Amino acid sequence: MVNKHWVSRHMQHHSIDEEASSSRTTTTKTSASAMQLQQPLSAPQGFFGNSTLSTGLALTVAELDAVTLEYKKKKAQRTAPAHHTEMQNNNNHASGSAATATDNGLSYTDAFPSLPDTGRAALPTTSPWAARPPGHARLAVQSNNAVEKLVISYEERRLKTDETRFGKEAESEKSVLRDIQKETGATINMTQNKDGSIVLLITGKREEARRARNIALQKLQTQANVVLNIPKEYHRFLLGAKGQTKQDLEALTATKIFVPRMDDPSDAIRITGPKEGLDVARDRIQAIYEEQSKKGAERLEIPKIYHPLIQGPHGKVVDALTQKTGVRINIPPPHVQKDEISISGEREAVAYVKNELLRLCSDIAQKSKEIQVEVPREQHRYIQGPRGVNLHSILETTGVWVELPPSNSDSNSVTLRGNPAKFGEALNIVFAKANSVVRLEVKAPTWVHKHMIGRGGEKVRDMAASYPEVRITYTEEDKINLEGPPNDVDTVRRLLEAESKELVSTLAVQEMKIDEKFMKHIIGKNGSNVSRLKSELGVQIRSADQTRPNILIVEGPKDAVAEAVKVLKERVTKMENERARDIIIDRNLHKLIIGQKGERIREIRDTFKDTNILFPDAEEKSDVVTIRGPKEEVDKCFKYVEKLVKELIISNHRIEVPIFKDMHRAIIGRGGATIRKIREETDTKIDLPSENSDSDVIVITGKKENAEKAKVLIQKIQNEVANAVEVKVSIPNKLHTHLIGAKGRTIQGIIQECGNVNVQLPPPGSTSDEIIIRGPKVDAEKARDLLQKIAQDRELSSYTVDVQAKQEYHKYISGQNRTNIARLRDRYNVRIVIPSASAEERDIISIIGKKEDVERAKVEIEKTVKELQNTIDDTVDIPLNQHSRFRARRGEAIEHILEQAGSVTINFPDEGETIKMRGPRDAVETAKRLLLKRVEDWNSEITIEVDIPAKYYGHVMGPKGSRVSNIQHDFDVHIKFPERQRDNRNNNGNGPKQSASGVNGGAVNGDGGESPEHNGNGVENGSEHSETEVKKEVVTVTGQPDAVESAKEALLALVPVEDEVEIAYDLHRKIIGQGGANIRRLMDLYQVNINVPNSDQNSSIIRLTGLPKAVEAAKKGLVEEAEQLQLRNFQLELRVDPKYHFKLIGSGGTEVRKLRAKFDVDVQFPRPNDAPENADRIVLIGLEEKANAAKDYIQAVIEDLESKVVLDVPLDSRIHARIIGGKGLNLRKLMDRFKVDIRFPRRDEGDSNQVTITGDEANVYEAEAELKRLEDVYLDDVAESDALRSYHAPSRNQDHQLGDSRSNGQGFVVKGAPWQQQQRQASGDHEVASPQTGDLQEFPGLGNGAAAVPVSAASRWGPLR
Repeated sequence: MVNKHWVSRHMQHHSIDEEASSSRTTTTKTSASAMQLQQPLSAPQGFFGNSTLSTGLALTVAELDAVTLEYKKKKAQRTAPAHHTEMQNNNNHASGSAATATDNGLSYTDAFPSLPDTGRAALPTTSPWAARPPGHARLAVQSNNAVEKLVISYEERRLKTDETRFGKEAESEKSVLRDIQKETGATINMTQNKDGSIVLLITGKREEARRARNIALQKLQTQANVVLNIPKEYHRFLLGAKGQTKQDLEALTATKIFVPRMDDPSDAIRITGPKEGLDVARDRIQAIYEEQSKKGAERLEIPKIYHPLIQGPHGKVVDALTQKTGVRINIPPPHVQKDEISISGEREAVAYVKNELLRLCSDIAQKSKEIQVEVPREQHRYIQGPRGVNLHSILETTGVWVELPPSNSDSNSVTLRGNPAKFGEALNIVFAKANSVVRLEVKAPTWVHKHMIGRGGEKVRDMAASYPEVRITYTEEDKINLEGPPNDVDTVRRLLEAESKELVSTLAVQEMKIDEKFMKHIIGKNGSNVSRLKSELGVQIRSADQTRPNILIVEGPKDAVAEAVKVLKERVTKMENERARDIIIDRNLHKLIIGQKGERIREIRDTFKDTNILFPDAEEKSDVVTIRGPKEEVDKCFKYVEKLVKELIISNHRIEVPIFKDMHRAIIGRGGATIRKIREETDTKIDLPSENSDSDVIVITGKKENAEKAKVLIQKIQNEVANAVEVKVSIPNKLHTHLIGAKGRTIQGIIQECGNVNVQLPPPGSTSDEIIIRGPKVDAEKARDLLQKIAQDRELSSYTVDVQAKQEYHKYISGQNRTNIARLRDRYNVRIVIPSASAEERDIISIIGKKEDVERAKVEIEKTVKELQNTIDDTVDIPLNQHSRFRARRGEAIEHILEQAGSVTINFPDEGETIKMRGPRDAVETAKRLLLKRVEDWNSEITIEVDIPAKYYGHVMGPKGSRVSNIQHDFDVHIKFPERQRDNRNNNGNGPKQSASGVNGGAVNGDGGESPEHNGNGVENGSEHSETEVKKEVVTVTGQPDAVESAKEALLALVPVEDEVEIAYDLHRKIIGQGGANIRRLMDLYQVNINVPNSDQNSSIIRLTGLPKAVEAAKKGLVEEAEQLQLRNFQLELRVDPKYHFKLIGSGGTEVRKLRAKFDVDVQFPRPNDAPENADRIVLIGLEEKANAAKDYIQAVIEDLESKVVLDVPLDSRIHARIIGGKGLNLRKLMDRFKVDIRFPRRDEGDSNQVTITGDEANVYEAEAELKRLEDVYLDDVAESDALRSYHAPSRNQDHQLGDSRSNGQGFVVKGAPWQQQQRQASGDHEVASPQTGDLQEFPGLGNGAAAVPVSAASRWGPLR
């Protein structure tokens, strides 16, 4: 007989070999990647590369098989001699291991062997499969179901018993299998062999069958254990992402793998499970460890400011390294302030990447510089762009990284870091991005916003289509925010202002205050009254917000609003003269009073026409019905409704009868005959639940005596058909809630288990103990026994014991946030009740639960009480002047004492010297001794003075006193700086307060405030006019003698020095920078104070103050800064005809930006307010050779433009938009096709039909012919559209849109019009010209997106009133 255990193991190893074959390609690629490490990584232009990227190496679950196979081969080589013997032993050993019958088992040939050859010829076939050419495999048809077979020998059965015999499986194993079936959904059949082994046949979906097999192995087969010692740093590779690798391995091997926690020092990994699964899991874990031990990791400390330059634009440099070496390079994101860059992968690759990154960092540190510019904070997001795309674009173009301040900072400074030669180009791009968008506000009342938005946002969409780059935001305040390109924003602003003005002049809004009790009557049911008024008058009526519920807002045309307000006031006045009376009616009767489709309530209202009956909404769940109207009518209606309610109550008595669901058909009868007969005999309404309902309750409605009669008849039918009995059982009322269970689950389970008997408990609020059970006799008695057993178990688990404990001990027994009580409850499964301060028996703690658990919890609580009784109180006298030192630094001294003394409480008084202590005797005595020892040490302290010039106090103290705080902490001393005294002679006591860190009125810089205040040129104000003076220029240090001297030396080391550097006077303004930005950058960079002389001093000496090393570095940096500024200040002037300026600037400044970027120069065009003789002057500023190159380029462009042909072509302006196309797409295609430039006229230009074509002569005339052809085609469409439009009603803004095209026509003539009469009087009754209807002054539009045109005083309409 073949050993099934060996077959299973062999099949698993075979599967591993097949899976491993697919990983050879990966291994080859990794080796090739390792060979490439010897090739150096060439740095591209600047500091960055443009290589494409690839992900780094990472161990996945899919690679586990390949790794395991490699490990097994090595292991097999070491144990080859013993392998054959072991296999023979396995063949001879009959274990009950699992054998799986799946698709990975026998081949088709083995499973279905061919029949013996009979020598007959094969029969011909017409099957299409027979004609399939060789090499074309048939499609595999796989079933979704699978069958798993599991054999467990008698020795390995985990739940076997001595009573187990052949053919009689243990009940415990059956119970386990039933649970597995419920959990997985698979079907499991179990049989037992003569030798005591069991065979499980598991059927179901593949995943379900596999999962059921693994669970059965864990629960039914004896489990083995093995421990592996794996170094802790490799545990994370075993766990995988979110523990996925470990979970997959457990599912594959049917084992449990226990990995120690991070805070556990143990390296041991424990595996539990069946033997064959345990061996596979152990081999795979060992293989993962050996594979990962070959890999390495490095962490490099590289300054955060260099990370973007190392990473490259869009991460191209790092990605190139990753693709080349296969390592993972982790650079912290911009918002994480860490200097660390981590590298992981193969050891050789990691070493190579480390050297490359350090080399790149060294190059960047040597070659890069940084500058700062001031840009308003609200413009930073335009520089950044969506997801920082603009920053990476600037980096890719110029090699300069633009660093923006963090979002929580108020700084306006923008830092540029990179190649100094590219700073000019980068600055041009930065300012172009920053100024590409502006923000404006348009004043408009909030109530007109919705009119400006239009129905469904129609007007906003039209505006967005016309000006797609403008963002319009309607706020809750009286304003509209605009954001977008400057020209478009200005146009939209004018349009919105005109429309707002028009709406305010034609519409009105009025608020009405109405008593809240009348509000719902004014509005009407579902808003019917208000809706009718809105449709009649064409107004909008709405309620205000929730803070003003008694306010109605009426909005619309002015006349209509006045009429609506008048009508509403009349209704309110009428209601004030009416009377309302409430009647309480059960809400279940409201529908009966209203009647079917409202018939009965209409009848009542017709009888009492002047009254109104108001029912509450269904959501209110109210019983109050209100009758409103004249007093006499209300009283009559009240009596009528009251009488009607009594009649309804009598005839609508309701009884619920629980009847077995199976009996409902018998009660209904054939064709409903039985239920119909009962209804007729008893004159009642009987409602049965639907067939798909879980309810078995039949509802009877009618007069009380009739309903009772119907109940008896229905129960009689049930008893006759089902032979049901009624059983009563008495159970204490306090246990009824436990019988019901959470959401009725317990009682429902009993009902289902006992054949759906009916269990009737006393109604809520009743004190009765009686429970009635109805159903077949056997089922009813079974339900009774179950209820009694549940009640008995509950009583056994309610054992109670009291423990005496003083109330002052309660807080210690309970613990902080009741942690001690929670611990006892979880440990002993008991409930502990601690009485409140207002309870009668405040010294008794109750413990509730099972007897043995309660007794154990009682012992622990009594032990705690005994320890608390050993607690003592003690006091110690400490001088008052030392109390503040104990409380200083958030009680640091007290915390130190508590750490040494243990569990003790120390309370310092608000008044007096006595300090109270409470706790165990030993802890209290230790705390007392430490307190006195600390006071003794403080009394032995000495104080020395340190002479430091007052002007250096700020520098010595550091930012927020950080430097002094560090010295105090390191040497355990107290340092005090002199106090400031206000000089009343200068400011009469009203001068500003000065801090100790700002001497000479100095402004605090980034290093702690040593920077003096600067005037416009950065000059220090004189100290002889200081608003404050110091009492005595000495600093005191208090502490132990040795520590005081060390602290003094540390303070003196922080005193700065002064030095001077000579910089040409004409460069001082650029050294300071715009708004002092550059000088602040230099001070922050070198951590020194830079004092630039006043302009009237005409001095070239700049003074530096700071630490010696910082001063020397600043001197060198200033000299280099001056040299760079001197070289970049060369100016070159050239004259260019103004008509070519537009071509040099380009659309949106594109051409001039390219020019600046290409030659790294600043290009200045003449401004509108420049003198006429400078209208053609262009100035180039930058390096001399760059400026000359830019000049030659501009001259070449001008010469090329002068050689072009310029042709003006008349084209009808109505078809311009069609030629241009959406977003200028058609126009760009035309220009690209004919290699010409085509310009259409602007709105403000004279001839709107003239189009200009520029280019080579042949191309220009070809483009002209094409434009004329398009004109003929489009004009035919325009004529057809105009003809069709004549049959439509004119639109509201038609005159405005076509005003220009109709301005030359005569319009229509009206005789006797107001303008004719008034102008005849003014002109002596002479004939006057008819008005120009296309003239926007005489016939202005009503807004709708058009700008308002001022009306001339000489209009034909006569003088303005």
